[in-house]
Formats: sequence, C-alpha cells, structure tokens
Amino acid sequence: MDSTPTFGYLIKCIHHRLHAEAARHFSDIDLTPAQAHILIVLHRAVDETARMKELERDFHCAQSTMAGLVNRLEKKRLVVSFTLSEDRRIKCVRLTDEGRALCDRSRASIASAEAAMLSGLSNAEKEQAYALLEKMYASISSSVN
Repeated sequence: MDSTPTFGYLIKCIHHRLHAEAARHFSDIDLTPAQAHILIVLHRAVDETARMKELERDFHCAQSTMAGLVNRLEKKRLVVSFTLSEDRRIKCVRLTDEGRALCDRSRASIASAEAAMLSGLSNAEKEQAYALLEKMYASISSSVN
C-alpha cells in the first residue's frame, strides 16, 4: 500500500498548522482566528467597511454566525455596525481605530508565520507554488459552483 500523503491531506496539515499558529497569536490579543480574519477583511475593504451579506458570503457562514462574530467584535470596540441611510435593511460593519491598530500590530506576526512556512523555498519555487495553489483553488471552486 502506498503511504505517500495525498494533496488534500498535505493541504489539511498545512492549514491545521497555520490555524494553530494563528490561534496562539490571536489568543494573546483576545481574538479568535475568525474574529481576526473579519478585521483583516475589513482592513483591506474600501473605507474599511463591508456589508454583512458580503461577509456572510465571503466567510461561507449563516447570518446568525456572522452576527455573533460581529457582536463580539463590537463589544471589544474593534468594529461598529450601522444601517445605510438610503436603505435601512442593509447592515454594514466598519473597522474602528482600535480595530485598525490591532490589524497593524498583527501584520508582523502573520508575515512571520508565512515566512517560516515558505522558508525552505526559493523565490522561483514560491512563485510556482502560489501559481499552482491559485490554479487548484480555481479548479475546485468552478467544480463546486
């Protein structure tokens, strides 16, 4: 029997290690990886703001799950939620100054974890790995939709 790990297994192992490292880092600043990910997404968004429906879609989660995550971030004063004046049915979330500062401080830790993961690769190998991962993601995304 072939004992070579499958692609899926190796990807799962990498994800597990990265998630564990993120959980360790973010627990030091009282965040879960999911909460930190929301802050990072908002930090990259136009005006550091996103609609709740966009976050639910991007995170592949139910409205109730996202509402709970955002509520906990609001209690920590890292985000604020509001409705659009032109359509009160649309709820948005915006990063606060405190949330932005936390994202800025976390960037170095995230970059360090990624650098450690890629440290055994040359620049050409990094580019090739990135291109292959993008291609794999595109293939699996198109087969699901």
